[in-house]
Amino acid sequence: MLDRTDIRGIIAFLPTAFSDGGGIDMEANRANVRTLVEQGTPIIQGTGGAAEFYSLTLAEHKSLMHLIAAEAGSSALTMCGCGTVASTADAIARVRCARDAGIDSAMLLPPHYFATRPKEVIGFFEDVAAAVPDMPLLHFNTRRAKVWLQAEHYRELAQIPSFVGVKLPGDSLYEWFSISAQAPELAFIATDDLWVPAVMNGCPAIDSILAATRPAFARALWVACEQQDWTAAMALQRQAWRLSAVTNRLPAAEAAYGDCSVDKGVVQAAGVLQVGAPRPPYRPVDRDRIGFWQERFREFDQGRYADAGS
Repeated sequence: MLDRTDIRGIIAFLPTAFSDGGGIDMEANRANVRTLVEQGTPIIQGTGGAAEFYSLTLAEHKSLMHLIAAEAGSSALTMCGCGTVASTADAIARVRCARDAGIDSAMLLPPHYFATRPKEVIGFFEDVAAAVPDMPLLHFNTRRAKVWLQAEHYRELAQIPSFVGVKLPGDSLYEWFSISAQAPELAFIATDDLWVPAVMNGCPAIDSILAATRPAFARALWVACEQQDWTAAMALQRQAWRLSAVTNRLPAAEAAYGDCSVDKGVVQAAGVLQVGAPRPPYRPVDRDRIGFWQERFREFDQGRYADAGS
């Protein structure tokens, strides 16, 4: 069973590709997993927020678990979202599906129609771990779930043998470090915004949109970090920040579309994965904006976001 030290490297999130009729496009999803494997991605994460887990029936979730595990094989670790908007029982069913399919770990959000309290989140993980003790569990600590855990809560969660890590999104190094430093036995995962600063402070893995849009660049950034070439790493980090500022951080896009629409639009524009439109009620990003993002990726590939003189 995967343990806390196995979560290392780049985690590529995998948006779910749907057909025009709204069903799961199995061939497109298979091709996307193969592409990430061919790119040397060490960890592939499916059925998370960007993969629209909230729209997936249990049967659809199960089919994707088997697809991802089969296509990744022994070439990459797999981490799949088993979040729920329903109940602890629903989360347990999804974690069991992932385990039975051969997925290596499950990242969870607790039920969040009504806000849970930290003690309820801890109880939620205790219940899931008791029901599926042989599946490594992680928590996605996002404010979208209406509760934000602090260091003292992770010290409690660390007592669960199968609880292995936490995804802490955001761009506050202080917040990331102040929480992660208090439970060092867990794997605290950062996102692209804090890639280099977090790795410099002991972060073992990055949950990365770059891995789905510019995987070769993401690998170069990780190698620079592993070699502790912080000058080169920060130069690459600044390029990533500049790309983010003109793609998935555009206020006009964020105001007009849901997060899943923006994520899918950016990934589609990047041209590495074929992910299509989100499920209704979320609207696909318009073609003009996709074209705008495609041009920004071309500029990035041409080196126009690199440091001057580098």
